[in-house]
Amino acid sequence: MPVFLFGHSMGGLSVIRTMMEKQLPVRGVVLSSPCLALYDPPNKALTAVAKGIHRIVPTFSVKSGIKTDHATRNEDVRSDFHKDELFVHTVSVRWYQEMQKAMKTSLDHAYEFPNVSLLLLQAGEDYLVEKTASHEWFNRLRIEDRSMREWRGLYHELFNEPEREDVFRFMLYFMWQRLGRL
Repeated sequence: MPVFLFGHSMGGLSVIRTMMEKQLPVRGVVLSSPCLALYDPPNKALTAVAKGIHRIVPTFSVKSGIKTDHATRNEDVRSDFHKDELFVHTVSVRWYQEMQKAMKTSLDHAYEFPNVSLLLLQAGEDYLVEKTASHEWFNRLRIEDRSMREWRGLYHELFNEPEREDVFRFMLYFMWQRLGRL
Protein backbone atom coordinates (compact mmCIF):
# COMPACT_ATOMS: atom_id res chain seq x y z
CA MET A 1 0.00 0.00 0.00
CA PRO A 2 1.49 3.40 -0.96
CA VAL A 3 2.22 5.72 1.96
CA PHE A 4 1.99 9.51 1.97
CA LEU A 5 3.63 11.28 4.90
CA PHE A 6 1.87 14.42 6.18
CA GLY A 7 3.20 17.12 8.49
CA HIS A 8 1.71 20.41 9.63
CA SER A 9 3.71 23.30 11.11
CA MET A 10 6.27 21.85 13.53
CA GLY A 11 5.16 18.42 12.31
CA GLY A 12 6.11 19.60 8.83
CA LEU A 13 9.57 20.49 10.10
CA SER A 14 9.79 17.03 11.68
CA VAL A 15 8.79 15.37 8.40
CA ILE A 16 11.40 17.39 6.50
CA ARG A 17 14.17 16.46 8.93
CA THR A 18 13.08 12.80 9.06
CA MET A 19 13.03 12.52 5.28
CA MET A 20 16.43 14.20 5.01
CA GLU A 21 17.98 11.82 7.54
CA LYS A 22 16.08 8.56 7.02
CA GLN A 23 14.82 8.88 3.43
CA LEU A 24 11.77 6.75 4.16
CA PRO A 25 10.26 4.74 1.26
CA VAL A 26 7.07 6.81 0.88
CA ARG A 27 5.04 7.58 -2.24
CA GLY A 28 4.83 11.24 -1.37
CA VAL A 29 5.03 13.98 1.23
CA VAL A 30 2.45 16.66 2.00
CA LEU A 31 3.51 19.64 4.11
CA SER A 32 1.10 22.20 5.54
CA SER A 33 2.61 25.55 6.57
CA PRO A 34 5.88 23.91 7.65
CA CYS A 35 7.78 25.67 10.43
CA LEU A 36 10.98 26.70 8.68
CA ALA A 37 11.12 30.13 10.35
CA LEU A 38 8.96 31.92 12.89
CA TYR A 39 6.77 34.82 11.82
CA ASP A 40 7.53 36.74 15.02
CA PRO A 41 10.74 35.31 16.50
CA PRO A 42 12.07 36.37 19.91
CA ASN A 43 14.40 39.36 19.82
CA LYS A 44 18.15 38.80 19.46
CA ALA A 45 18.89 39.58 23.11
CA LEU A 46 16.40 36.98 24.35
CA THR A 47 17.72 34.44 21.84
CA ALA A 48 21.29 35.03 23.07
CA VAL A 49 20.22 34.58 26.70
CA ALA A 50 18.35 31.39 25.76
CA LYS A 51 21.53 29.96 24.18
CA GLY A 52 23.29 30.25 27.51
CA ILE A 53 20.41 29.18 29.72
CA HIS A 54 19.60 26.03 27.75
CA ARG A 55 22.95 24.53 28.74
CA ILE A 56 22.47 25.29 32.44
CA VAL A 57 18.71 24.90 32.90
CA PRO A 58 17.37 23.15 29.76
CA THR A 59 13.86 22.84 31.19
CA PHE A 60 13.50 26.58 31.83
CA SER A 61 10.25 27.50 30.08
CA VAL A 62 8.66 30.64 28.71
CA LYS A 63 5.28 31.40 27.15
CA SER A 64 5.09 30.29 23.52
CA GLY A 65 3.36 33.47 22.36
CA ILE A 66 0.99 31.46 20.16
CA LYS A 67 -2.39 33.17 19.96
CA THR A 68 -5.40 31.24 18.75
CA ASP A 69 -6.63 34.20 16.72
CA HIS A 70 -3.38 33.97 14.73
CA ALA A 71 -3.89 30.27 14.00
CA THR A 72 -7.32 30.26 12.34
CA ARG A 73 -10.30 32.41 11.47
CA ASN A 74 -12.64 29.58 12.49
CA GLU A 75 -14.28 30.59 15.81
CA ASP A 76 -15.30 27.02 16.69
CA VAL A 77 -11.72 25.80 16.34
CA ARG A 78 -10.41 28.77 18.34
CA SER A 79 -12.78 27.84 21.16
CA ASP A 80 -11.62 24.20 21.02
CA PHE A 81 -7.97 25.29 21.22
CA HIS A 82 -8.63 26.89 24.60
CA LYS A 83 -10.00 23.58 25.90
CA ASP A 84 -7.26 21.42 24.36
CA GLU A 85 -4.80 20.32 27.03
CA LEU A 86 -2.23 19.51 24.32
CA PHE A 87 -2.20 23.07 22.96
CA VAL A 88 1.30 24.49 23.48
CA HIS A 89 1.29 27.37 25.96
CA THR A 90 4.91 27.20 27.14
CA VAL A 91 8.15 25.97 25.60
CA SER A 92 11.52 25.13 27.13
CA VAL A 93 14.65 26.97 26.03
CA ARG A 94 16.16 23.63 24.99
CA TRP A 95 13.13 22.93 22.78
CA TYR A 96 13.51 26.36 21.18
CA GLN A 97 17.24 25.87 20.54
CA GLU A 98 16.64 22.46 18.95
CA MET A 99 13.86 23.87 16.77
CA GLN A 100 16.14 26.73 15.65
CA LYS A 101 18.81 24.19 14.72
CA ALA A 102 16.32 22.03 12.77
CA MET A 103 14.96 25.04 10.85
CA LYS A 104 18.45 26.21 9.90
CA THR A 105 19.58 22.72 8.84
CA SER A 106 16.42 22.23 6.76
CA LEU A 107 16.97 25.49 4.87
CA ASP A 108 20.73 25.16 4.48
CA HIS A 109 20.56 21.53 3.30
CA ALA A 110 17.30 21.49 1.33
CA TYR A 111 19.15 19.72 -1.49
CA GLU A 112 19.34 16.64 0.78
CA PHE A 113 15.56 16.18 0.70
CA PRO A 114 14.95 12.93 -1.20
CA ASN A 115 13.44 12.74 -4.66
CA VAL A 116 9.83 11.94 -3.67
CA SER A 117 6.60 13.59 -4.78
CA LEU A 118 6.02 16.68 -2.65
CA LEU A 119 3.07 19.00 -2.09
CA LEU A 120 3.66 22.09 0.03
CA LEU A 121 0.51 23.90 1.15
CA GLN A 122 1.23 27.33 2.63
CA ALA A 123 -1.16 29.70 4.37
CA GLY A 124 -1.17 33.09 2.69
CA GLU A 125 -1.92 34.93 5.95
CA ASP A 126 0.34 32.98 8.27
CA TYR A 127 1.04 34.74 11.56
CA LEU A 128 2.86 31.80 13.16
CA VAL A 129 5.46 30.71 10.60
CA GLU A 130 7.26 32.87 8.05
CA LYS A 131 5.85 31.89 4.67
CA THR A 132 8.84 33.26 2.74
CA ALA A 133 10.98 30.53 4.36
CA SER A 134 8.67 27.90 2.84
CA HIS A 135 9.12 29.46 -0.59
CA GLU A 136 12.89 29.66 -0.09
CA TRP A 137 13.11 26.00 1.00
CA PHE A 138 10.87 24.86 -1.88
CA ASN A 139 12.99 26.72 -4.44
CA ARG A 140 16.17 25.05 -3.16
CA LEU A 141 14.84 21.52 -3.62
CA ARG A 142 16.38 19.22 -6.23
CA ILE A 143 13.42 16.93 -6.80
CA GLU A 144 11.48 16.12 -9.97
CA ASP A 145 7.88 16.16 -8.74
CA ARG A 146 7.09 19.10 -6.50
CA SER A 147 4.11 21.40 -6.20
CA MET A 148 3.38 24.36 -3.99
CA ARG A 149 0.15 26.19 -3.38
CA GLU A 150 -0.20 29.32 -1.28
CA TRP A 151 -3.74 29.77 0.01
CA ARG A 152 -4.37 33.52 -0.04
CA GLY A 153 -6.35 34.83 2.90
CA LEU A 154 -6.14 31.57 4.89
CA TYR A 155 -4.45 31.42 8.29
CA HIS A 156 -1.87 28.92 9.57
CA GLU A 157 -4.28 26.08 10.37
CA LEU A 158 -5.24 25.40 6.73
CA PHE A 159 -7.20 22.26 7.57
CA ASN A 160 -9.23 24.13 10.20
CA GLU A 161 -10.05 27.20 8.12
CA PRO A 162 -13.61 27.78 6.84
CA GLU A 163 -12.30 26.79 3.34
CA ARG A 164 -10.84 23.52 4.62
CA GLU A 165 -12.91 21.40 2.20
CA ASP A 166 -11.09 23.07 -0.72
CA VAL A 167 -7.72 22.42 0.94
CA PHE A 168 -8.60 18.74 1.55
CA ARG A 169 -9.79 18.31 -2.06
CA PHE A 170 -6.59 19.88 -3.40
CA MET A 171 -4.44 17.57 -1.27
CA LEU A 172 -6.46 14.49 -2.23
CA TYR A 173 -6.22 15.38 -5.93
CA PHE A 174 -2.43 15.59 -5.61
CA MET A 175 -2.35 12.17 -3.95
CA TRP A 176 -4.72 10.55 -6.45
CA GLN A 177 -2.57 11.83 -9.31
CA ARG A 178 0.49 10.16 -7.81
CA LEU A 179 -1.39 6.93 -7.14
CA GLY A 180 -2.35 6.82 -10.80
CA ARG A 181 1.35 6.61 -11.66
CA LEU A 182 1.81 3.24 -9.92
